[in-house]
Amino acid sequence: VYVNRENLGFEDIEDVDPTQVFELTAEDLRESSEPLPTKYVKFQRVKNVTFFVEDNNGGEVSALGSLKLLG
Repeated sequence: VYVNRENLGFEDIEDVDPTQVFELTAEDLRESSEPLPTKYVKFQRVKNVTFFVEDNNGGEVSALGSLKLLG
């Protein structure tokens, strides 16, 4: 997850440190799973958020069925 990085493209990802990294398990992807906590101090005054999916368990396409941001 990258916060407040405008015009961030695939070619820029390796040159910029992420705000926070999440390692998701199959349990995390269930509809009934608990929300993942963020580092509070790094998510203050957020104007935009960029999500980068680095690995998709070997799949060529990544698709999100739902994404909920609480805050």
